[in-house]
Amino acid sequence: MSGLFSLVMERSIAMEATPWSIWKVLCALDAYGTWNPIYPEAAGQLRPGADVHVSMRFLRDTPGPLTMRVQSVVHSKELVWTCSYAFPGFLDIMHCFIIAPVDRYGSRFMHGIRVSGVLLPLFAGKLRAVTEANVERMTTSLKATVEARR
Repeated sequence: MSGLFSLVMERSIAMEATPWSIWKVLCALDAYGTWNPIYPEAAGQLRPGADVHVSMRFLRDTPGPLTMRVQSVVHSKELVWTCSYAFPGFLDIMHCFIIAPVDRYGSRFMHGIRVSGVLLPLFAGKLRAVTEANVERMTTSLKATVEARR
C-alpha cells in the first residue's frame, strides 16, 4: 500500500519456464548488465545477512551505487534485499522477488519495490517517473531472457 511515507511498485508476469530456470537468471548477479535495467551491475553473495553491491537506477536514469543487505533467500522461491540511505527511516528500499510454479512448465514471477521514509514525499514524483518504468522494463526483460534460454 502506498501512502505519504511509503511507495510500492509491483509487477507480476507469467513465464513459460520452471521456477529453477527463473532463479538461475535472477541469481546470476554478474550477468545483470545483460538484462536488468534497474540493477545494471551487481556483485556479492546471495545469503541472508550478506551485502550485495549494486548500481541502481533509482532517483534518476543514471545508475548510482548502493549496498543492499540480503534479508531472505529461499531457493527457487524468494529473494529479498534492503538498504537505507544514510540511516534507517531516512529513505529505505526493500525489493522482494517471488517465484511461484503455475503448472509443470510455467511459473509466475512477482516483484515489488517498497520505498519508505521521511524523505519520500520529496522524491515520490521522481521515483514514480524513473523507478516505476524500470520495474516494468526489468519484468519484461527477465521474461525474455529466461524464455530465450529454454
